[in-house]
Amino acid sequence: MYIVVLIESIPILKRVFDVVPGFIGIINLESFVDKYRYGLCFLVLVVGVIIGMSVSGLNLNYFEGWKSFIELASYLVTIAMAIFAIFTLDAWKKQFKSQKKFDAFQELGRSVDSLRVIHDHIENMKAYCQGKASGEASSDLLDVEDMLECTGLSWRMAVEQYMKAWRNCILFLREDEVGDFMISPFDLRNKVRSELRKLVDVVEGKEGHEICFYIQYRCDELNNELILIFREANHAIFRHVRSVFES
Repeated sequence: MYIVVLIESIPILKRVFDVVPGFIGIINLESFVDKYRYGLCFLVLVVGVIIGMSVSGLNLNYFEGWKSFIELASYLVTIAMAIFAIFTLDAWKKQFKSQKKFDAFQELGRSVDSLRVIHDHIENMKAYCQGKASGEASSDLLDVEDMLECTGLSWRMAVEQYMKAWRNCILFLREDEVGDFMISPFDLRNKVRSELRKLVDVVEGKEGHEICFYIQYRCDELNNELILIFREANHAIFRHVRSVFES
């Protein structure tokens, strides 16, 4: 859980924050290392407060040298804390970006899994085309048509989900990585649409055992091609997720 901590200048801390009036730190309490960074930053803050309050509350007329030294030390502590906070904030920003990248690729992995509904759609397309090629009446294929329409809708929804997740992940890639990234949703959708349209055009108005065999062959071939595409996509996701933990 991320907490935004805002420390503004207040009267009791005026002696401490007259150099740096306030700062904002983003603290990731889920990180083991960041807990210690926060603890050290807080410890430095407490020391600065104690020194500042001590200087303002004591009568050191006879020890002006020590008073000046303590005041200088309080300023140095405040400056050191500010510098440390800057470096810590930079580390937290990097960790925040890594978390966002991990979440994006995790969502992409789920969207790739949802694309597997295309196998059901291809099977329904095969059953419908083979039924037509076998001479079955249209009334006998109503159930198959309903299932074909249902899986077609699921496929379109899966492509939309994949497109959104794919675009989010592209934002985390370098320019040289984009070209070697997994298949784009546009190319995938066009490939499936083209192959199924080609199948329908070839078998339209034709009947016989040879046509049924051709339908079986083309649908199995398309299924195998998509299996390889999804496998390569999962490998690409794994590589990028692994890079998050290695960075």
